[in-house]
Amino acid sequence: MSFRRDISDDCESGDPMRLIIAEKPSQAQKLAAPYPSKKRKDEIEISSCARFPEGAIVVWAVGHLCELQEPSHYKPEWKSWKYESLPIVPDRFDYRISKGKSKPFQTIKKWLHDRSITDIIIASDAEREGEAIVRLILRLAGNKNRCPAFGSRV
Repeated sequence: MSFRRDISDDCESGDPMRLIIAEKPSQAQKLAAPYPSKKRKDEIEISSCARFPEGAIVVWAVGHLCELQEPSHYKPEWKSWKYESLPIVPDRFDYRISKGKSKPFQTIKKWLHDRSITDIIIASDAEREGEAIVRLILRLAGNKNRCPAFGSRV
């Protein structure tokens, strides 16, 4: 029994341009391989085809692009750890872009805000960590008006 369904079931009108977000570069290449595509430095463009009539863009994270803020972000006194201040549990957990990973984040953010993109497909590893990686990217990139699909639909 297959749980896959045709992506076209999600189209209300017209053919959407899809953004596919992979967890890592090798995964992005494998996702694009069955389709006519052109690899660029920071993305892969899938040409118009039966599955993607308007084409698609494949971008990728490089593992964990986002990480928790340091304790001192919440309270200055948490900069140095003391037994008395444990456990360190802020009211709300905040995230930031990991050092050295701004470029892949900016590429994803650029495409998330591109008006030609109508759908987002989360194509990370099919487990909690993989989806969390992409959902944190969506959150930090300010993706508020989109409804991501799941990778099993690619």
